[in-house]
Amino acid sequence: MISGMRMALGAALCLGLAACGNAPGRDVTATSMVQAIVSAITGGDESGTPDANVVAGQAAAALANSDGQVVILSIPERDVLTALQQIERNGEYVTFGSSDRRSLTLKHGVLTATRGLGYDLMSADVEEVSRLIRGRSEGAARRINRYLDGENLTRPLSPWCQIKLGPTTRVDLGMIRSDAVTVLESCAADGVTFQNSYLVTPNGRIVQSRQWISPLNGYVTIQSLR
Repeated sequence: MISGMRMALGAALCLGLAACGNAPGRDVTATSMVQAIVSAITGGDESGTPDANVVAGQAAAALANSDGQVVILSIPERDVLTALQQIERNGEYVTFGSSDRRSLTLKHGVLTATRGLGYDLMSADVEEVSRLIRGRSEGAARRINRYLDGENLTRPLSPWCQIKLGPTTRVDLGMIRSDAVTVLESCAADGVTFQNSYLVTPNGRIVQSRQWISPLNGYVTIQSLR
């Protein structure tokens, strides 16, 4: 359902989110934004996905009641769609969580762990690839992913990844107003291949991404709202 998705999501997602704060009509704006994300991710087939109104309410509440970062998380292969807000910062690592105990941890926007999603990414070493991605530079680097398999065992995967640059697009999302370069990370090891994609601003911030979790979970999409 999702294999053809690319970072062209940007156009559908660029609905001003400033109104998701305390301004009148914030719920309508948040709902429209989440519905646009659902449509872009599913290609218009929203059967089995959570109610966009519920997720919109989560996003609006998080934006209104917290000054921290807020993201929308989607796992198309698992029909997961939810809003997460920042719950912890530990140095370079930021953890986002939801009321149903799902969480993900990002290091400068690159996924390093998930919990409560099933077949989780237990940890990842991403320093080498992150340096190229955030620097919007082409090259090759290694990463290490440790994920849960179908037997609940942790499997390490250590692929070489090629980093390539794509087109520049405009991102207008709430307080995010910037041009961003598409960065593609293509990885392969032990018969497993995956391609992550990121929108990276000039200051090295990843504001939108599609990142691989595990063979059984596929990809997660992460959209920053603040």
